[in-house]
Amino acid sequence: MPIIVPLFDSPDFKQAVVLDGVNYVLRIQWNTAGGFWSMSVYDANETLIRAGIKLVQWYPLRLQYNDPRLPPGEFVLVDTSTEANLPIGRNDFGTGRNVELWYIEES
Repeated sequence: MPIIVPLFDSPDFKQAVVLDGVNYVLRIQWNTAGGFWSMSVYDANETLIRAGIKLVQWYPLRLQYNDPRLPPGEFVLVDTSTEANLPIGRNDFGTGRNVELWYIEES
């Protein structure tokens, strides 16, 4: 069962999370020029680990980075509504559309 990271209706927010027993801070930002969301991962002291990971629907987001400081599991952006393949826009977090950021723990 994935951990669901809360997403908020804000163009820039931070969220403290515990992933695989370790504290992290995720910063989620809307890129106005590019029209997409990105995520930066920080340790518990808010030291940057990885910046600007583009949030792409149904794509493993951590797979492309081989950094042992990152959580060992996988992040996936998911639209659980019946319109699952529509682009995810600026106003689609926390507004009734079922867009979720999943973290799937390493087995």
